Formats: sequence, structure tokens, C-alpha cells
Amino acid sequence: MAISGLTLHAILTELSCLAGAKIDKIQQPDRDGLVFSVHGAEAGRVRLFCNIHSENGRIQLTQQSFENPAVAPAFCMLLRKHLTGARIIAIAQAGLDRVVTLTLRARDSFLDETELELVIELTGKHGNILLVKDGLILGCLRHIGVSETVTRPVLPGLRYAPVPPQDKRNPLELTEVELAALPVASLYKYAAGLDRRLCALLPDSAEGARSIFAAIAVGQTAPHLHPDYGPLPFAAPSAAPYPSLSAAADVFYLERDRRLRTSRQGAALIRVAENAIKRARNKLELHGATLAREAQVAQLRLYGELLLAWHEPVPRHATAVTVLDYYADPPAPLTVPLEPGLSPAANAQRYFKKYQKGKAALAYAASQLNSLTAELDYLEGLLHDLTACGTAAELREIRDELIAQRYIRVDSGQWSVGRKKKQAVSPSAPLHFAAPDGTMIEVGRNNAQNDRLTREAGPEEYWLHAKDIPGSHVIAHTTELSDETLRFAAGLAAWYSKARGSDKVPVDYVQRRYVKKPSGARPGFVTFVNQRTVFVRPLDAREYQRKEP
Repeated sequence: MAISGLTLHAILTELSCLAGAKIDKIQQPDRDGLVFSVHGAEAGRVRLFCNIHSENGRIQLTQQSFENPAVAPAFCMLLRKHLTGARIIAIAQAGLDRVVTLTLRARDSFLDETELELVIELTGKHGNILLVKDGLILGCLRHIGVSETVTRPVLPGLRYAPVPPQDKRNPLELTEVELAALPVASLYKYAAGLDRRLCALLPDSAEGARSIFAAIAVGQTAPHLHPDYGPLPFAAPSAAPYPSLSAAADVFYLERDRRLRTSRQGAALIRVAENAIKRARNKLELHGATLAREAQVAQLRLYGELLLAWHEPVPRHATAVTVLDYYADPPAPLTVPLEPGLSPAANAQRYFKKYQKGKAALAYAASQLNSLTAELDYLEGLLHDLTACGTAAELREIRDELIAQRYIRVDSGQWSVGRKKKQAVSPSAPLHFAAPDGTMIEVGRNNAQNDRLTREAGPEEYWLHAKDIPGSHVIAHTTELSDETLRFAAGLAAWYSKARGSDKVPVDYVQRRYVKKPSGARPGFVTFVNQRTVFVRPLDAREYQRKEP
């Protein structure tokens, strides 16, 4: 839920402590957000977070940490150039619109003092952050080009045109009499900085709404967090009190930001996997077409042998000759195309060369089929893991796997690692379930987790996997596998596989000691013997409470 203009006004009251604070560090963790590390006499050392996402847009002080890209984006580098060491002089809001201007005093390349403005526009899908000097745009987070459909282009070098103000009243200036004449639930139609959902949380009476507006107008807020709406500057039903609106925003937007980052990075990785699958299928199709020409290749050799055995005169510049095919039973005439100007012997050598080339192509195609089929199975399993990812740690492990398998180049583009030293991160955790008899069941969510689960399981414990179908490795931590636990674990293996939508799924199960990982095999690949197979209906894991270790 995007922040309202009224809530933004209340948050800016909290940010008044930043007046005179100095900007030490600037980071851009994603394409919508900026983090300013600042310190001042009143504020101390804090971080100011600005996000212009259409749903998660806000400005706040944050205690959260962010994972930053190895190579800073261009706009972040521009801000570092102009604003590192700058002091915040003022923070102002345009009425109750979601537009905030930070006035900053910095020093230029000649060490002369200069005044800059950082304009933060939280205007939904048109949101932007702009660095402005003397009315000209030095840079912006989102470039909006000049076209017939664009009424307000935003590009470096252009003069900054402010966001047109809303033709609505400021609710903080409305009197109780004016409020009494307007239904509170529909106040957003007449007053700026409000929305329908916020008005539904205001008191029904004009007196109650006026008291809230009057308190906010003088900087007296009551920070609360509503589970559906988000941070509120006043008390409301189902809303819990918080020490500050920034603290409430940290809690409310943490999971939303995580899901957004996961979906964005996941979408990019899915495109990588899909493109790799497309290439593998194209190669398989090409090699299949080559193998389908086996009879044609054999015919090239036949033409050459028949021409060498033909001793009858051939007309000069003939384009074909009819010879006796003594390989047929009974022998029969066969027309052999010729290259005009070449003798029958030279034509025979030409056919033999073509035959050798075709034979080599057939051998190469045959040798590639098994590896390409295995690669395609691996990539389809990887794509299944990507679609099931739920955390950034799981995505990071799949990204590292794609890099290790050379499906992603890390020397350019969004995957560039630059010169930044790789930080040690904790591995993602598999899913944990308890079977009806209490047996712990673990389910891997990607190849890295699958390998760890299989490697660390006890030799007498049971390993399960959907038969010949991309899916998760499942470990039942027991040496005595009851029928009930087998059905439960097999149902999970079927659910966390590509065959989730099927009515009956074959699932292999075997003790861990019979599962081996060949040396040099791809992540997640194992071989096993002595397995047995059970057919089960996929068990909807969402109906069972996940048990954490």
C-alpha cells in the first residue's frame, strides 16, 4: 500500500531532526530505492530511505540493512559526486501532495558552496527522484523522454517542471463546520493527501476527524501500524501503537520489499533458464534432423561406389548417369546425379568426401544427444526450482549455480560482480515438516539444498524423489519408514515436483546409502539403486504447518 500524503506529512515531522545533518554515504540497493547515511547533532547517525515504487513508495528513517549491487548504478554515482558531504538545509512537502524536496548545501568541484535540491516524487507509477540545480535537472532515477504522449518529460539538462498540484483542499486547514458538511468516508474526493482506505479508518464524526487533523498540523502524531493499510499517524481500530512512523514502516514494508526484490531477481533468472532451455531444445532439434538424414548419408557412399564400378563411357558434361545398382536384390538401374565437367571417378571422390562429412556429423549428433537430454532435464529442474523460490537466499544460491555452470556471465550487465569482495552469506534452509507419527521430513527447494540434504542425511534414513520428474529431494529422518510416513513424505515429494497438478505421481524411495553423486556431476544430480516406487496423490503442503528446525 503506497503511503498517503497525510502520513507522509507526519513522517516529515520525524525527519525534522535531519536539519543540518551531513550526508556521509549514498547507496542504491535496487532500481527504486536510495539509502542516505547521515549524521547530525540532533539526529545522530541514521539512515534515510527513499523508495518510489508504485506500491511501496515512502520516505523514512530505517534500521534495516540492504544488500547493494557490486557496481553502483549511474544515478547513484551522480549523487555520490554531488551530495557526499552535503548538508541537509530543509525538508519540505508540496502541500499534502506526495512530493518532497530536500534542500542541500554542497561544494562543487571548485570547492565553492552551491545549493542543490533533491526532489522525491512518490506519484505512483510516475514516481521519480531528481537532482536539481538552479531549476535544471542534473540527473534523475527514471528518464522520461519527449514524445507526443508525454506532457512532462524528465531528462538531464531539461528545466524541472514541478508536479501539477491537486485541485483539492488541504484537510489540515478544514474547519469543523466544513468537515461537518462533508462525509468523512468520501473526504478523499475533496481533500488532498487522503485516499479511500485512509478515510475509512478516520472517525465517523467531523469532530473526531478535525481533532486528528489539528494534532497532525502542529506535529503531534500517534504512530500506529495497521496490518492492511500500513503506517498511520493516528489511532484506528486493529492498529497497534509504535514508537515512530518510521519504525512502523520498517515492519510493514520489510516483507513487501523482500517479495518485490525476490520476484524481480527471480524473473531475470527465469529468463536465463528459459533461454538456456530454448537453446538446448534447438540443438536437440538440429541433431535430430541430422540423424534423420542417415539414409541420405549412406546413399552418398553408394553413389561413389557405383560410379567407381561403372566402366561404360559417360557423355561429356552429363548431369546424370544411369548405372546398375548391384547392391539391390535383384540388381536394378539407378540414376546418379553428376557434377558436369568432372569425370565419373572425380564425381565418385566428391561423393566420398560428402559421405565422410555426413558420417562425422552423424557421429557428432549421436554423441551430443545424451548430454543435451541431460542438460535439458537439469535446466527444466532448475526452472521448476526458480518458480518455487520463496526467499532471496534461495535465489542467490540458484544464481550462483547458474554462474558456476556458465549460463550467466558475471563480467557485464546486471550480474557484474565488479571488484567487490564476495561476502559470506548463510545458506538457505530447506522446508521442514512433521509426519503424523512425528518423523521429521526435510524438503529441498533448489539444487544446493538438495545436495546438502542428501549429503548430510544418515545412511539408514530414507531419500525420496518423484520418478523421472524434476523436483525436490526429500529426506525422511527415520530408519523405520512406516506406511503412513511413507505416504506423507512421498506426497510432499510429489507436491514439490513438476507433476504437482497430477492425480497420481510415481515417487521413488530408497535408503540414503544407495544414493550416490557421481564425481563431476551437475548440482542436484544423483544416481541410486535398489529403489522402490509408490504412486501417491500430491500432498498440498499449504495445509500443513511448516515446522522449523
